[in-house]
Amino acid sequence: MSEQCANEATALQDVDSWIQRAVIGFNLCPFAHKVLRDGGVSKSSHHANCIEDAAEQAALKANSLASQSIDRTHLLVFLTGLSDFDVFLDAVHLVELLLQGLGLEHDIQLAHFHPRYRFEGVGYSDAANYSNRSPYPIIQLLRAPGVARAVEKHPDTLAIPDENIRRLRQLTPEELDRLQFG
Repeated sequence: MSEQCANEATALQDVDSWIQRAVIGFNLCPFAHKVLRDGGVSKSSHHANCIEDAAEQAALKANSLASQSIDRTHLLVFLTGLSDFDVFLDAVHLVELLLQGLGLEHDIQLAHFHPRYRFEGVGYSDAANYSNRSPYPIIQLLRAPGVARAVEKHPDTLAIPDENIRRLRQLTPEELDRLQFG
């Protein structure tokens, strides 16, 4: 196995561990456990040369995902090219524009995660940011009909972010780092 393939495999394992430890283990997304259990999550790793390259990879995967009849989600894990958070946000915005251009804005919903995630108006070290901090830059593509069905069944989706922030703010900085990086 080449060093690049080993690094890609290690990165995807790191993402799997983060999903189990933070997303599932800390219940940051109450919908994730069922989707994971049912085999509805796929992942791929990418090296982006520029934001257009990253957005093109996302658009290709979104087109494929939208054509499927089952509810799935796909995680695009970027190993290179999107380490700067502002550049990453530019790539996410470009993906949104491409989805609109492809007519997929009602079929695919985006979520995004980054090692340096920071919500607007919140200090960098605020624990709230850890709800979207991951070991690598990740653009998640979700089939919108499945999201809508899951939201309908949940008693109070609007409370999820506030509950996550409350729990995260109870952790020490060391616990927050372990949540993100293990």
